[in-house]
Amino acid sequence: MTLDASSSPEAVTVRYCWSDSPICNLYDREGLPAVPFELPIGDAAPESGMAR
Repeated sequence: MTLDASSSPEAVTVRYCWSDSPICNLYDREGLPAVPFELPIGDAAPESGMAR
């Protein structure tokens, strides 16, 4: 997955399924669901660009 936040320079995090009762509809190639996550973007993001 690639996210582009260049149109929102004030954004500092990306969140998926981040609420009390989320509707999560992201799956990998094997059909397994993605778990909820929160990642920093911009200057706070890791140099490698990879989540750990």
